Amino acid sequence: MGGKPRPDPSIVSGFRVAYVEGGRKYYFDAVEQRYYSWDSLHGEFEVFDRRGFHLGSVCPDTGLSLKPAVRGRRIKPN
Repeated sequence: MGGKPRPDPSIVSGFRVAYVEGGRKYYFDAVEQRYYSWDSLHGEFEVFDRRGFHLGSVCPDTGLSLKPAVRGRRIKPN
């Protein structure tokens, strides 16, 4: 069961890979202090703030918000 590949170019093309956890890459935007993770099932990026709280999902091409935040969803940023 494969997923959708990350488009290139996308909104994270200029960001560095902050870390990899369980095979999932987390990209860090130093300007906005946010983490981005590719959701291959839905074909969108999930966005987290610098403390690891989920902010919602965004379009990979435009960066516009697609879905609201999921309460309780967190990551452990390094």
